[in-house]
Amino acid sequence: MPTRPEGVYKDAKGGWYVKITVGRDPLTGKRDQITRRGFKSASEAARARRELLTKVDRKELKPVASGMTVNELLDEYFEGLEADGKLSPKTRFDYSQYARDYVRPHLGAMKVRSVDKEVIRAWQRTLAKSGAVKRLPGDDGKKLPPKGLSPNTIRLARGPLSGALKLAVEKG
Repeated sequence: MPTRPEGVYKDAKGGWYVKITVGRDPLTGKRDQITRRGFKSASEAARARRELLTKVDRKELKPVASGMTVNELLDEYFEGLEADGKLSPKTRFDYSQYARDYVRPHLGAMKVRSVDKEVIRAWQRTLAKSGAVKRLPGDDGKKLPPKGLSPNTIRLARGPLSGALKLAVEKG
């Protein structure tokens, strides 16, 4: 029986996955790892592992903490926006407001790896039904009764989430 390649493992459902270590977290000392699942054969998984190692060597891919929440990802995303300065200050301000009002309250505590297209669709439906956070001027912190957001506001609220999720994909 042939031996399986290094870093390639069989899962409980009969599929294959790869795991590579790309260093250690300087604060905790824990290994930083990247895992990819869903391969049909060991050779397919080994080929994907070699491609991942090449991307890591070229600094094209970095690990993302498996327990990272959407809030933590948004924080990292906004730090990057401030550092690169590609977006105007007004756009960065708007993104932070949309994230604060519409993304963080609904998705912020979720693990990034748990966010999929169904979660996004459910979030958008919630915003359409009762996502408004407008407050009356001069009130004592009282909110208006729940009201749905317009399709354009929902589109704008997707902006910072989309950028943050793209960052997560880039980091692996």
